[in-house]
Amino acid sequence: MTVGKYRTKVGGVVVSIGSVRFASLPRVIDDQNVFHMDIFVTQAVFRPIPGQTYEARVTHIADDFISALILEAIAINMPIDDKLHAKLKGITLELDDIIEVKHNTITIKRGICQLKGKFVRILKKSVPKAEVFGNVTQPDLKVKNKRKTFASDEEE
Repeated sequence: MTVGKYRTKVGGVVVSIGSVRFASLPRVIDDQNVFHMDIFVTQAVFRPIPGQTYEARVTHIADDFISALILEAIAINMPIDDKLHAKLKGITLELDDIIEVKHNTITIKRGICQLKGKFVRILKKSVPKAEVFGNVTQPDLKVKNKRKTFASDEEE
């Protein structure tokens, strides 16, 4: 059971694992010298539905595509075309912006779920990092000891 990978048994990506309970009492397998235990596991599973819109955070903007994360775990890519520029109407898309995307297709390679979709609209603009932290400068530290050796006496 791996969090963040696509599992065919559940038909989606396991996002989190909740409570774990015993399904039956543990048994000892005599010839193998091991315990066998059946358990119930509560899981949160993301099952992408084609045509559904999702909220995502922009993580990368290239010349020809935008990459974003759904639930901070599932990547979705969108092509940049003239329709996208028309939807933005002069607004620049930046990293960490929250956008709405429409999921079209899914590709699964070695358990990694890669979605493709189309940009719908900007839901929330990100706050520039300079505004979050202000003008932070490092304070000047005074050097208390200018010795170059580790000896305790000045003469050594």
